[in-house]
Amino acid sequence: MRKYTAVIIEDEEIYRDHLTEMLHKNFPEIELLKLCCCGAEALKQLPLFTPDVVFMDVDLGDMNAFDVISQLNLHHTRLIFTTAFASWAAQAFQVNALHFLLKPISLSDLREAIDRLEERQSAIEVKELLANMHQFTNQTLAIREKNAIQYLKIANILFLEADENYTRILYLDRNELTTITTSKGLLHFEGELQPHGFLRINKKYLVNSEHIIRYNRTNSTVELSSGHFLIVSRSKHYLFN
Repeated sequence: MRKYTAVIIEDEEIYRDHLTEMLHKNFPEIELLKLCCCGAEALKQLPLFTPDVVFMDVDLGDMNAFDVISQLNLHHTRLIFTTAFASWAAQAFQVNALHFLLKPISLSDLREAIDRLEERQSAIEVKELLANMHQFTNQTLAIREKNAIQYLKIANILFLEADENYTRILYLDRNELTTITTSKGLLHFEGELQPHGFLRINKKYLVNSEHIIRYNRTNSTVELSSGHFLIVSRSKHYLFN
């Protein structure tokens, strides 16, 4: 039986412990070298250990898997991603011999992934993965919920509204207006969404310019495709001149 060294990169303690226990109990061929609780720790530790295989959560809290693997030379390391995505989102990442384990991870899925470790993973496959992940993460906004992470298509978001220490997001889901509330403040999203054409029209609203259909100079409001009318503060009038 061939032995493999491994590192787990997972920011959720419950999932980190669950995967560790499954490996210890069922896969003696896997030697765990290190557990990393965030992307920053992974960037420091992975070059020190050079494991055969890395079990990596897609969203690591402080960064995502793309941020980690784009900064490291992992061409000789097998990558097994763990993710809370729905199956359609996981398929958007799948490239050739790379693996995905949907949370909560089942023993049968984990066994299948480990059985495939002998398969060759080329540098070309890693480059394809990077391009695929970059495309996906640049088109979606990750919203962390209590037990999962929800990914919203940025193009479907109409606006974000500050609500004290929270942010309410209005978006289209199958052409139906839907809202989700997150504990992150509006400033957290502003820098990420401005490159996608989002405008901070006042202290309360961050608006997707693709959904603005009219600006009324008389009463300083924007009309959105959803029928919402939002006030543009005087200091932001220049955005529409």
